[in-house]
Amino acid sequence: MDLRRETWERHNAAVRRFALHLCGDPTLAEDLASEAFVRLWTTPSTISTETVRAYLLTIVRNLYVRTRRRENASVPVPDDVVDEAAGPDQKVESRETAADVRRALASLDVADREALLLRHDGELSYRDIAAALGTTPGAARVRVHRAHRKLLARLTSAAADKERP
Repeated sequence: MDLRRETWERHNAAVRRFALHLCGDPTLAEDLASEAFVRLWTTPSTISTETVRAYLLTIVRNLYVRTRRRENASVPVPDDVVDEAAGPDQKVESRETAADVRRALASLDVADREALLLRHDGELSYRDIAAALGTTPGAARVRVHRAHRKLLARLTSAAADKERP
């Protein structure tokens, strides 16, 4: 009798059963078992008769693990899922916008820039800003408001300049 046929008849049932218990899918189990035998018969190395079943079962296990990894790596994404991460265009636009804001902020008077930075970067209250600038809370509020308006005007002007040919 042919050695391949003898190996198949001796170990096929055990290998298929192992594959079925491993994956729970008869079709996949049959594919795993068949692939294990193909790999056994095409391997360039020698395998001793005592370890053929262990060799086949190891191949089935490794094939199953690879199959599961591939399945987990390629999970279909539902249509209603939206990628919240910024794309390359948005990142470039964000950098350009940040650079525009830095330039506009640098063009403000020192007092206006200080008031804005204390309010937004430092997250200080108007009372704390007034104490830092040596003025009243009302005057600090007015200074921050006017600095906002100046900053917005400069940003609007810079955007309009970019749009002109």
